[in-house]
Amino acid sequence: MIGILLHARIRKLLSDMGETFWLLPAAIVALAIVIALGLVSLDKSGLVPDLMVNSPWLYSGGATGARTLLGEPAQQARRRRRVSCRAKRLDQ
Repeated sequence: MIGILLHARIRKLLSDMGETFWLLPAAIVALAIVIALGLVSLDKSGLVPDLMVNSPWLYSGGATGARTLLGEPAQQARRRRRVSCRAKRLDQ
């Protein structure tokens, strides 16, 4: 009798977990962490051929180049916001 109740409670718990919103995003995050750790260990192992590492499709500009590349869209957004604020002040 106790085994049946325990089995029913576990089944209800699994059913309730499947109906919640957080289960799928949590599973996706866990999978992303596992993939990231696997790719880092693959990169450190040296098993990736130089042809793939030095591919023209991959960015190889270094830390400063990456910072510049990623900072440019942020600067453009700031400029647009500044221009729209000026335009609103002129309209008033």
